[in-house]
Amino acid sequence: MKFSEHYLNHRLAMRGISLEQAVFVVDNPAHIQLQDNGRTRYWGHVAGFSHYIRVVVEPDGETILTTFVDSGFQLPQR
Repeated sequence: MKFSEHYLNHRLAMRGISLEQAVFVVDNPAHIQLQDNGRTRYWGHVAGFSHYIRVVVEPDGETILTTFVDSGFQLPQR
């Protein structure tokens, strides 16, 4: 995986989600959603967090743009 300058310079330290944790969510998602702008959202559980982590990946499919602790996310009903 690659990481955007935005993520490395502004979000990494601020959000407390490591590069390894972000990659783990992309590799082991609980849910995936394609955005209208071509980016993809991945949600997953990471050890040490009580809520889902959301990872947004650029349209190239390999560059992580940003990460969030998504306290409001619930898995969609099937």
